[in-house]
Amino acid sequence: MRPIELLGKILIEGYHADIQTSPYGILLIVKPQQILSNLVGGLIRNAGFRFRSCYSEANGRTVLLFLKEKANSS
Repeated sequence: MRPIELLGKILIEGYHADIQTSPYGILLIVKPQQILSNLVGGLIRNAGFRFRSCYSEANGRTVLLFLKEKANSS
């Protein structure tokens, strides 16, 4: 699944999300209003993203960061 398709599915499920590129790969930023559902977690895992970190914004909102690492080209 392409990252943009994944983003669309996450948004349809009612979560705020964004995709950014980083030197390490593709970063998926998810701001859930409530606990992340098993469906959305499965979509993220199946698309090749792995949990990287989380933090709280100033308003107390949780932000989850997932990373899909670049393939090593040798």
